[in-house]
Amino acid sequence: MASIIKNEEQIKALRDIEENLEAIKQLNQVILSGGEGAFVGIAQEKGKPIKVDVDEKERKVFTTLCTKMRERVVRDTQAKAEKYHIHLDDADRKVLAVPGEK
Repeated sequence: MASIIKNEEQIKALRDIEENLEAIKQLNQVILSGGEGAFVGIAQEKGKPIKVDVDEKERKVFTTLCTKMRERVVRDTQAKAEKYHIHLDDADRKVLAVPGEK
């Protein structure tokens, strides 16, 4: 009887793509918000972490870093999808699109 040979590399690539898409969704939110509400949390041995707000200049740097990280993750996702013949549906392609563009 004929059967399908399981391709472990393709399965791993699919998992990586799913994780990347979730990361890209989060990066999209940060980029679209311009880093508004961003803060740095400093952990202490005891008690709650100290929350330090981030000023506008630092938010721009943070947003730029997120944008560059997003670009790398998008490229990686698209390359894996192409290499392992993994179909990205409309919702996936929307996540991969540049945030704020239609």
